[in-house]
Amino acid sequence: MKKIAAVMCALLSMPIAAHAKNPFVAYAPEATAFVECAPEACDALWVKVQPWIARNAPFRISVATDLVVQTFGPLESMADAFAYTVTREPGRITITAHCARVLWGRCAYDPAPAANLLWAELRKESP
Repeated sequence: MKKIAAVMCALLSMPIAAHAKNPFVAYAPEATAFVECAPEACDALWVKVQPWIARNAPFRISVATDLVVQTFGPLESMADAFAYTVTREPGRITITAHCARVLWGRCAYDPAPAANLLWAELRKESP
């Protein structure tokens, strides 16, 4: 009887462990990265933001202007997917990744790597 109870406990806990990277760690619901740049450099980088978002973000672009590129989402059904908001101000491009599944103000997945992907791409190609 004790063996059956132990097996049942192990089986019931498996889906939880399989879906979350670390079920004991909670992350902030959004992460932000900045690219500081001169006006001409910001212009060159901004041209690359929208195509990168279109290729790499899990959600389609909902807003694309000279100052903001934002995707739809995030959706509750996609726990490890992130929505993006990228804004432009003089001398700075701000990249924010928003978590899909927020519980009590915390996220099960870390949005920082998602924000840093675009940051790294822009820094790699910066003039």
